[in-house]
Amino acid sequence: SDVYKRQPIENAIELIMGQTSKIRAELDCVPTRINSLQQVIQGSVVPMVNPGPLKVCEIFLAPGTISNEKFDTSLAVKLMNSMEAFVKMCGFAIKLNKSLIDETHLQFQEMVEKFYDELQKKVKHCIGVLREEQALKAVSYTHLTLPTKRI
Repeated sequence: SDVYKRQPIENAIELIMGQTSKIRAELDCVPTRINSLQQVIQGSVVPMVNPGPLKVCEIFLAPGTISNEKFDTSLAVKLMNSMEAFVKMCGFAIKLNKSLIDETHLQFQEMVEKFYDELQKKVKHCIGVLREEQALKAVSYTHLTLPTKRI
C-alpha cells in the first residue's frame, strides 16, 4: 500500500498554522487570561530549544526557494501566507499584552517586542525576496508560452 510521506515543508506549515491558532484562541478569550497569553507569546516569538518560526523561515523560505524549485511552489506560497498570518497574530497578541500589563511585566514586554521585531524583519525580508522570485518565475513562464506571430 502506498503511504503518503509528508514533506518537511508540510510539517512546517502545520507547525505555523497550529501556533497561529493558539494565539487566536488566546485573543478570542474573554476575559483575557494574561498568563496563558504570555506563555503563547513567549512560545511564538522567543527562540527556544525547539526550532521555531525563525528557523522555519531560514530553512523553508530562504532566498532561491522558488527560483530553484526547492519545494513545491504552492506549498512555499502556503507557508509564506501562513507565516504572514502568524506574524500578524503575534503582533496583535503583543499589543494586547501591552495594554493589560503593569510595570511588573514590563521586562517581559520589552523582551518579546525585541524578539518580535527580529522575527517580523526576517519574515518580511524572506517573503519579499520570494515574492520577487515568484513574479520573475511567472514572467519567464509567460515569456516561454507566448505564441510567436509570423509576419
